[in-house]
Amino acid sequence: MEQEILEIKALIDKLRATDTECRIFGADSHRYRIGPKLSTTVIKDFEKKHDITLPEDYRLYLQLVGNGNGTPWRERAAAWERAGAGPDHGLYPLAETVNGNRVSQPFPFTEKCEIEYDPEDPWEGNIPGLIEIADQGCTGTTHLVVNGKTFGTVWDGAEYDYFYPTHLTFSQWMRAWAEENLQVFANKPLVERIRVGMTKDEVIAATGEGWTERTVSELILLENALMRVQLELDESKIVLKIRSYF
Repeated sequence: MEQEILEIKALIDKLRATDTECRIFGADSHRYRIGPKLSTTVIKDFEKKHDITLPEDYRLYLQLVGNGNGTPWRERAAAWERAGAGPDHGLYPLAETVNGNRVSQPFPFTEKCEIEYDPEDPWEGNIPGLIEIADQGCTGTTHLVVNGKTFGTVWDGAEYDYFYPTHLTFSQWMRAWAEENLQVFANKPLVERIRVGMTKDEVIAATGEGWTERTVSELILLENALMRVQLELDESKIVLKIRSYF
């Protein structure tokens, strides 16, 4: 497991060196910074305080890589302002991952779920068995299960109204983020082949497969996730606009 965590650190270092302009979503927030490593004592004190056990890969990340981005805590500052390199707006410092007093209770879900609002027992920010590890933006959040049947897995949510599993452990989630975005940069030469006026078939011939087409408000969009590019097409499937990280 230690080797896996060190490999993830190497991937982050490579992504930092590659994405020098912080074009990847959320990178302009964390800028690939990583705060000081946490000692075993600090982590054990945190677990004892909240009566939980952290997943091994997450604990090792804090010990071998680092915690947040090293920015000191200050009143009224959002947790993402102290988040370190990671998916979306980055990984929160450990001390700011617990919301409410239910974290030591089992997370009750094993599949996508919606939570009904109860004015007598509000769940917002106080979900059993979860710590909040990252901010996706636009009310989205990412959580790690620290108690329950799905212990050690990462779940996404929105406004604490619903949650859905990624089916990934923390280390798998971090590795997938780094490797996918490194692939995006590796595909940059393919993006540069695309020109306004090309047909859909010409785009695919020039860049390869992996494209999906959808219609939104009468707009025809052609998208490729591993190139981070979106093309706007006319009715004849001719490229009108190109939107890309690059």
